[in-house]
Amino acid sequence: MQKCCLFILLYIYRYYALELCLASLDQYFLGPNDENRYKGPPLPSEFTVLLELAQGLAHIHGKQLIHRDIKPNNILIFHDPSTNEPVKMKWADFGLSRPVNIQGSFTMSGTRGTFRWMAPELLKLMDQEEERAFQGNNGTRSNENNALRGNLKSDIFSEGCVFGYFILGGKHPYGSTEVNIMMNIRRNNAVSFSKFSKQVYCFLVVIIKHLMYGCPFAFSKVYRLLAIS
Repeated sequence: MQKCCLFILLYIYRYYALELCLASLDQYFLGPNDENRYKGPPLPSEFTVLLELAQGLAHIHGKQLIHRDIKPNNILIFHDPSTNEPVKMKWADFGLSRPVNIQGSFTMSGTRGTFRWMAPELLKLMDQEEERAFQGNNGTRSNENNALRGNLKSDIFSEGCVFGYFILGGKHPYGSTEVNIMMNIRRNNAVSFSKFSKQVYCFLVVIIKHLMYGCPFAFSKVYRLLAIS
């Protein structure tokens, strides 16, 4: 009986094993005196880091999966000291991932993820859920809500935010506090880009903003643009 139950569990769940990594991306931007700050070898160039992240998410989506929790905490920094290979960036934490259909969409039963990295359409859905709960209608859903579908654009928006976070030195493109970030995401107001060094990263700003607005062209071509830069 125990063997049978174990077989069923292994059949239902899919497990992903990653190499032991040095830190997550958010630890790279901790203060110099923070004991949890990344202390490994230097990271590759900004373009290489973003290229690897773009290729990684493209691979995930190519497997017809949506991550649903794109954020710096879920990007791992890997380095093998036994080789001369440079540091690599890896996406992690697939606990909220879901399969998508060939059009890249899936049936949603509610919002999942981390608020400050959510796409505006997910924040809007969360607002609707809170309003429905306040009105006492959370026990039933209309046919329209039952048919609500999410898509890969939510991941793409979050990836654009992570790109901005990285090249802004650990600052969120939409603000500093969670309340302000969520408000600015709803308003499409990327306040931190006003301080951006456009002379150096002009074309990259365009790519990031396209990603944050869910532009299919930017997502499909971003890794090629980074590769030829």
